[in-house]
Amino acid sequence: MQHLIESKLGKIFVVEPHLENLPPQLTSPDVEMVEIEEALQQADLVVLLVNHRVFAHIDRNHLQGKEIIDTRGLWS
Repeated sequence: MQHLIESKLGKIFVVEPHLENLPPQLTSPDVEMVEIEEALQQADLVVLLVNHRVFAHIDRNHLQGKEIIDTRGLWS
């Protein structure tokens, strides 16, 4: 995450169902913690870094037309 923030690639939407706030090291104007629905609606690229149960239940139609990087093999 830190590398993505430093790369200044654009707005980063973070979805983490087990946290209420972002850790201080991820605080940046380019990073926003949002609900999964908002992230899927606004994102062009979806990167799955953890295999939380809630991510396994995403309707695959919400991923249509987006670039997907699934580091956990959850959506393969």
